[in-house]
Amino acid sequence: MALKRLALVGVGLVGSAVLLRMACSAKLAIKLIDGDIITKKDAYANGIFVEADAEHVTFKANAAHRFLLAHNLSLDTESVPFYIGENNIDRVLEGVDLVIDATDNAQTRNLLNRWCIENSKPLLISSVSGNRAFFYVSDGENACFNCISRNVTLTDPNCTIASVKTATVLADAIAKEVLKLPFGDRPHKFVSINARSNEVAAYTLLKDPSCSVCGDIRKNEKEKSLFVQVCSGGIKVSLQRKLSIKTLLPLFKSYDPSVSDDYLLLRNGGRSILVSKFGDFLFTGYSTGSVRKILAMVSNLSSP
Repeated sequence: MALKRLALVGVGLVGSAVLLRMACSAKLAIKLIDGDIITKKDAYANGIFVEADAEHVTFKANAAHRFLLAHNLSLDTESVPFYIGENNIDRVLEGVDLVIDATDNAQTRNLLNRWCIENSKPLLISSVSGNRAFFYVSDGENACFNCISRNVTLTDPNCTIASVKTATVLADAIAKEVLKLPFGDRPHKFVSINARSNEVAAYTLLKDPSCSVCGDIRKNEKEKSLFVQVCSGGIKVSLQRKLSIKTLLPLFKSYDPSVSDDYLLLRNGGRSILVSKFGDFLFTGYSTGSVRKILAMVSNLSSP
């Protein structure tokens, strides 16, 4: 395969560690996709963010884009500072040769998996929790993410922060595999890594003929939920369309707002809502029921 353009979905601890190892490469065009903002924990643990990024609203994708250009002006890189979803995935991933999943939620992984199978694109799946990590390249000839995730939990529902050492070890392994792909060397093994004991195990995973995504009888079941992730860190939602920040203000008169052209930060007691102009929401301190009520109000607003 001619690997010219890759999409990195998720610029957290693992994704940023991968970028650190690819920053000097001028052979690849990299599309950075992440709707999350940088927190103080990110700034301390992440090798490409700085503490000042956490002092105001800074999107991870934009900061990673800035980092790459600072280290390699000839690198072709693009920032996509919003969540990927069913309504925008075709546009966002158009023209890519490889998708790297460095997210921490099953819904996005399932979406990427289905899209890559339908469009015959390889998907490199990675995950890390504590001292354990794994990565796997699905290319349509072997098991896809759906084949293996039905019986094995591969996503941490609690958004547990991984150790920096584990993310570094995993990033080294991923970077090596990405460099092999243009030469036709596609690994068909599921690689498990224990960063504490330095143990590495590889397993051959065959395609499940009954898989609803890549099997012999495929089902056209697409996830239409607006919820990107629900975990201890908050609730992430994507409307997958642009919003006018100014039109939102009258809906939240009782909140303490901070407004810019790109985002709206709303505080209400110990709770907060961060809204981006791309239609992404981060709810902190809210129940899913409360989030649904707020989304019902917002859904009636027209796009700018």
